Amino acid sequence: MTLIFNAMSQNAQISKLENPITVEYLKANLTNKSPKLILTPTIEKEIKLKLKSDVLVQNYFEHLKKQADLILQKPLLKREMEGFRLLAVSREMVERMGVLCMVYRLNENQKLLKRINDELQAVCNFSDWNPQHYLDVAEMSFAVAIAIDWTGDFLPKSTVQLAKKSLI
Repeated sequence: MTLIFNAMSQNAQISKLENPITVEYLKANLTNKSPKLILTPTIEKEIKLKLKSDVLVQNYFEHLKKQADLILQKPLLKREMEGFRLLAVSREMVERMGVLCMVYRLNENQKLLKRINDELQAVCNFSDWNPQHYLDVAEMSFAVAIAIDWTGDFLPKSTVQLAKKSLI
């Protein structure tokens, strides 16, 4: 098998792929307006309109508000490993930020914003997000990015800076 692989690699020409995402591309195509990750201003407007007339959307939003209330009763997340993974904590952060940030965007409840801030500060002050397991870091990064994108304009600048530093 090794001989076949060596022969193939000697004869094969490997194409180097160029990354199409350049600084110029990002400057031309990324908006400074938030939110821009998943929830866009257009989608947010559509949801707010449907909240006025669509019973299904109203019911789902009531469910989200109940979920947000349950999150408020839970302790802040802690860096607790399960074996060699932090994945349960990262996934819980994704769940919490998805619910809290969406409900905040739709009704601007200041208790939710405070909790988003507290959760962000908690996870961004972890010693790390367990870089030995990429999925732990990826999911925590996703949760923090969503929180900053959807609510960063309303959070203390110190929290946003801490979150950006943690993402980097």
